[in-house]
Amino acid sequence: MSKTNVGSESEGAPLRRLLIVQHNEFAASSMRRFLAASFDEVRVVNASSGVFDVLREFAPTHLVCGQELGTDSETGATLIPSWRAECPSLICVVLATGALQLPSRLPGVDAVVHKPATPSAWLSVLAA
Repeated sequence: MSKTNVGSESEGAPLRRLLIVQHNEFAASSMRRFLAASFDEVRVVNASSGVFDVLREFAPTHLVCGQELGTDSETGATLIPSWRAECPSLICVVLATGALQLPSRLPGVDAVVHKPATPSAWLSVLAA
C-alpha cells in the first residue's frame, strides 16, 4: 500500500481521499500518480485482501476498483457492494474494467470506466 498526501482538512474544505484497489501494480501506480493531483490523499491496495481494514482506517471518499483482482479473488463488481456498506464515507465508487459486457446496473457502483480511458474520463467520473 502506498500513500500520497497533498492537502489538509484544516484548510476548510473536507478532504478528498481516494482508495485504488487494483491487481495490476503498474496500472495502480499510474493511476495513483495521475489522480494524486485531484485528491488530498491517495492509497493503493494491490489485492482485495485487507481492503476492509483500509476502508475503516482511511475512510476514503472515492474508490476506484479494477474488475479482475487476481485468480483467487472475487471480481471488483461483486466486492464493491460490501465495501460500500462498510464505508459510509464513500461518495463515489468507480469500476475500472476492460470488459465489454457488463450488466447495465451494478450494485454500489456509481460509474464504470472502460480501460484504456482518457484523463478527462477519469476526472469526469471522480468529480463528485
